Amino acid sequence: MKLSSLYGVLGSPLSRSSSAYLFNEYFKKYSMDALYLPLDCDSSRFSHIMPAVKRAFSGVNVTSPLKREFYRECAFHDEASSVTGSVNIVKINMGKLEGYNSDPAGFRYLIESNGVEVSGKSIAVLGSGGASASVAYALRRWYDPGSVAIVSRRAGKDGGNLTGYGNLREEYDVLISTIPYQHQESFLSQFEMVIGRIRPTVVIDIVYNPKVTLFMKAAALNGVRTVGGMDMFLGQAGTAFDLWFKRKVDMEELKEILLSWG
Repeated sequence: MKLSSLYGVLGSPLSRSSSAYLFNEYFKKYSMDALYLPLDCDSSRFSHIMPAVKRAFSGVNVTSPLKREFYRECAFHDEASSVTGSVNIVKINMGKLEGYNSDPAGFRYLIESNGVEVSGKSIAVLGSGGASASVAYALRRWYDPGSVAIVSRRAGKDGGNLTGYGNLREEYDVLISTIPYQHQESFLSQFEMVIGRIRPTVVIDIVYNPKVTLFMKAAALNGVRTVGGMDMFLGQAGTAFDLWFKRKVDMEELKEILLSWG
């Protein structure tokens, strides 16, 4: 059978990604004539794979480290991608790419699903990549935080205004990690020190696999509430269905599919 539409996720590494399972199970449940493929691709291979993506695919999700590479390929950008300079959902029509960023909407879904209070709070966002910019955008777009600091190891990188985790002030209420899981171990000793000193009200990690990350374990050991990234991932997936298929999905149904993943 010839498929009417092909979708996928691009980035690297994808070993922890459940996107293909989630989308394909949903396609199967509703007899949708579509297939979703994981395409492990880093920046060095990006230019080689793009011609095939443009010809064969109707849409793709984009993850690290390709969000900014795809931004440059897109002829159209929505507001969120324009502000953050990164794309994580792409619609493809006759080789023309439209770029969208569902990270802010996904983060908003996480905040509201878990009842996290951010308005009026002092917030530190750890990491300075595309996801960090998206989280900061969401906080400022829909809430009224007291302050938002993007924490990077190098001063001035992508708006980072702190040089290291040891410089974090003691009054932060909320710490949000946007650091990919494969890089977390190198930050862990600094993070444990910060958690022990600051004692925030809540720690959020936008990583969804594993459900309990190294950062979350460190926070829990210090008696701090933790929130993982599953709901952000679900919010992103719901946005993709809406953009690609004009289809509003039942978020609880998506969660059931995700929880059944290996």
